[in-house]
Amino acid sequence: MTETSPRKLPLAPSRMTTGFAFTFIERCIKESFANRHFGKPQMQQVIDELCPQSPQCVYCGSMDLRRWDHLYPVAAGGDTVVGNMVPACGRCDDSKQDLPYREWVTSSARYSPKSQGVTDLDVRLARLDSYVSRHKYSPRPIEQRLTQAEAAELARIRGKAAELRRDLDALVEAFRERNGAKGTTH
Repeated sequence: MTETSPRKLPLAPSRMTTGFAFTFIERCIKESFANRHFGKPQMQQVIDELCPQSPQCVYCGSMDLRRWDHLYPVAAGGDTVVGNMVPACGRCDDSKQDLPYREWVTSSARYSPKSQGVTDLDVRLARLDSYVSRHKYSPRPIEQRLTQAEAAELARIRGKAAELRRDLDALVEAFRERNGAKGTTH
């Protein structure tokens, strides 16, 4: 590297916050009550069904497959099963977040297929709709999966988790104030 070349530094380490941690707890709760039947045979079945010529991201066509995406997100009652799981590139999966696939594909969100200029959106959406329909898949919110007693117990547990988060946030805030907010950004 010459003296005139700018040095590119790696990104600074990110901080795990209480809010971030508690989103994982909520995701864990939702996944714990969802159906999960998605091993290697199911993965191959999906590839054979959706992209038999060459495995690719079902959203943008990228060959750089990195993930399996829930068409209907776990947050909305999506299961990890054939009919809801599709191969995706990391960029599409990250961009889609917790949106239903139809809403996201046609949105102007950063890196949505529409914003990437994917020209065959109608064909891709029809293929995905057919896949979901063929497997008779529809998401079921967690509330529809639990008995009344289970739902009440889950509400109690979520209340305790919310209280724990508030207590932890207060402790962290008090610590930062005592230390002049040292270490909050750098």
